[in-house]
Amino acid sequence: MKLITLTVLPLWAWILSLILQGTLGQSSLKTFSPDLQFDNYTLILKGQRIFLHSGEFHTFRLPVPSLWPDILDKFKAAGFNAISVYVHMGLVNPSPGVMDFDGYRSLSALYEAARLAGLWIVLRPGQYINGETTAGGLPHWVTSQVKSELRTTAADWNAAWTPYIQAIIGQTNQSQISNGGPVIAIQIDNEYDQEEGGPYFAEIEALYRDPSSGIEVPLTHNDPGMLDAFINGTGAVDLYGMDAYPQGLVASNLSIWNPIEMGYHTYHEEANPSQPWYSPEFQSGAFDGWGPDATGYEDWRAVTDADFVSVFYLHTWASNAKLVNYYMLYGGTSWGALPYPYVYTSYDYGAAITEARTLTRKYTELKLQGIFLRSSPEFYKTDWIGTSSSNLTEGAIIPSSPPTSPAFVSLLRNLDTGAGFWIVRQNDSTSLALSSFKLNVTTAGNQKLTIPIVASSINLDRTV
Repeated sequence: MKLITLTVLPLWAWILSLILQGTLGQSSLKTFSPDLQFDNYTLILKGQRIFLHSGEFHTFRLPVPSLWPDILDKFKAAGFNAISVYVHMGLVNPSPGVMDFDGYRSLSALYEAARLAGLWIVLRPGQYINGETTAGGLPHWVTSQVKSELRTTAADWNAAWTPYIQAIIGQTNQSQISNGGPVIAIQIDNEYDQEEGGPYFAEIEALYRDPSSGIEVPLTHNDPGMLDAFINGTGAVDLYGMDAYPQGLVASNLSIWNPIEMGYHTYHEEANPSQPWYSPEFQSGAFDGWGPDATGYEDWRAVTDADFVSVFYLHTWASNAKLVNYYMLYGGTSWGALPYPYVYTSYDYGAAITEARTLTRKYTELKLQGIFLRSSPEFYKTDWIGTSSSNLTEGAIIPSSPPTSPAFVSLLRNLDTGAGFWIVRQNDSTSLALSSFKLNVTTAGNQKLTIPIVASSINLDRTV
C-alpha cells in the first residue's frame, strides 16, 4: 500500500489519498471527434483524461493583446489548463452587417496566445453574456431596431443574431482541438432562465451543427441554479453545467461565510449522471456597485480569500465535480460605456489576479490545488463513495480528547486503480473553531489504518 498526503494551507480543508485495491469503474463514452470525448467522469482530450481546471478571462477587459500572454502564463503557472472567455457581441458587431475582429476584438490572436500557453478554451460568445455589461453585451442597435422580445424565436431577433454567430463560427472552426487549436467547447447563450426557451436554443444549435459550419466541439449551457434547464428535450445541450455563487453577489455581512451547499452531488446524480459534473462559473469574488453601500474589491477578496478557496473549492471537488471554471480568475477593467449602470469601470472582482495583474494570497492557494491536480491523475476518474452524513462505512472520524469541533469527511475512489481520496473539512463550514481528530480507515484488504501515522492528529483551524 502506498500512502500519499497533501495538506492544503491554511489547514481548514485537507485531502488524503490512499492507493487501495479496487475494481473497474463504469463509464459511458460520448465522442465528438477522435480528439474530444467525455464520459460521466471527465473530458478526454487527445486520448488523455483531464480535470478541466479553468479560470474566467475576458479579453475586452484587457484590450491590449500583447498583455494577454502575461495573464495566460499566470493561469498556467497556477496549474490551470483552460480558460473560459466571453465574446462581446456589441463590440464585434457594432452595427448591422459589420463584424470587427481586429485588435483587441481578435479571436485568432486569443486562440494563438492560448495555444502557445498550453491552455484549452471554452468559448462563450453569447449572444447575451450578462457579465455586468450594458444590455448584457448585446449591441445597442439590436435593442432599438428589433421590435420583438429578444432571446426568443422571433424572426427579427433571429435575423439580428444569425450573422454574428456565423462570424463566430468562421473565426473558430479552424481553431478547434480537432484542427490543432485550443477550443474544446462553445456555450449557448448565458444563464438562460426564460420559460419555453427550448425552441430558441434549438435554433442556435442548428446553426452551429449545420454541416457547413465545421463545429465539432460540445455545446454547453450554464444553468443559473439547480433548475434542470436544457438537460433534456428541445434545445438540450451536449454538456450541461450549473453556476454557483455560494457567497451571493450583494454585500451583506462579509465577516462571515454563508454555509456551503450540501446538495451538489445529489443534484448531479438526479439531473445528468451520464455527463461529468460541470460548474461553468464557480464564485471567485463578486462585482462591486456604486454608492455608499459599495463594498470595495478588497472586502470581496477578503471574504473569498485563500481560506474560502480551500474550503469551498475542495467541497466542490468532494461532490465529484471534474470540470470547474472560477469566475473571475482575472477581472480587469470594463472600459468606456461597457459596464451596466449598477457597476463602475473596475471589474477587479476580488479575483486571485488583481486588476493591475498582481498576484494575491488566493493565487498561492490556487497554485497548491493546481499542483495537487497535476500530480494526481488518479483523482480524475473517481466515484463518489459517501460522506460522514451518508453511507460512508469505510472509515470513521476519531475525535481528539478532549473533544473539539467535529469534522466532515467525503470519500472519492478511482475504481480502476483503487486510489482513494478523503476530503476533510469542518462539519460547520462557517466555524472558526479547532477541529482535531484522526481518521480511522479500513482498506480494501481489510487492513486497519489510522491517519496520521506520525503526527498526533489532523488539525483544521481557520486561524492557522
